[in-house]
Amino acid sequence: MIENFKGIICLLVVFLVVSCQDKTKGEPRILNDPIVSQRYLEALKMIDNGDFDSALVILDDVLDFNPRYAAAYYFKGRVYSHKGEVERALRYFGKAIKNDPQFSDAYLSRANLLVDMGDLERAISDYSASIQKMRNNYLAISGRGQAYFQMGKLEEAKNDFSEYIRIKPGEPEAYFNRALVFIANSQFLEALEDLNSALRYGPDDQDFFFERGMVFMHLANRVDACKNWYEASIRGHSMAKQLLQLNCKEFFEPLKRSTD
Repeated sequence: MIENFKGIICLLVVFLVVSCQDKTKGEPRILNDPIVSQRYLEALKMIDNGDFDSALVILDDVLDFNPRYAAAYYFKGRVYSHKGEVERALRYFGKAIKNDPQFSDAYLSRANLLVDMGDLERAISDYSASIQKMRNNYLAISGRGQAYFQMGKLEEAKNDFSEYIRIKPGEPEAYFNRALVFIANSQFLEALEDLNSALRYGPDDQDFFFERGMVFMHLANRVDACKNWYEASIRGHSMAKQLLQLNCKEFFEPLKRSTD
């Protein structure tokens, strides 16, 4: 669950953090110094380009200038997370939060790492903090929903995925994740409705077809189950291919001819 480094949004978040941090703590505004500002932007470009070691050197220079600059700690955490140095990443996300307790993205990134480590309780706490600091933070809401789902807290997971859908009604993963909750609760008609929505917004996803096939099978509709497994199989889903062989032999050739 490590986020993509690319994108202008990251830069906008950084500048927002700088502004908030300086006003609340009375620190010297780091971007008022043109040399430090240029070095900081160079570090972000290096991160985008995958030159992580050089970026770390520059971020250390920035922190020498202002050792309480939360965004620099945050991006060091992002770099170490990408390099697979989890403990270091956690430490730097913690430093970012210590120096700016309102830093929503730092809580989010630390939560994602904690999920990867299997520490779901702490991850949920960090996701909740991220949401508290930034309303409608759909990434944190989705992450928390997935953590709840892994813990078997299905009602909480459903609530988070429903909120994700409210915020991002065209996001296929939101419907897919809620469908998985409905499947776990044996609410197959509700799951089918969400999977239909997921495929409307993400029409080429093999997992969406596969799970819809499973739902049709639970609803005793083997023909539509086979059709969906076939769609999943031609997109590379290996388990769908196995289910076709086991359950759909009499349908397989007609299906193949109808889609050729």
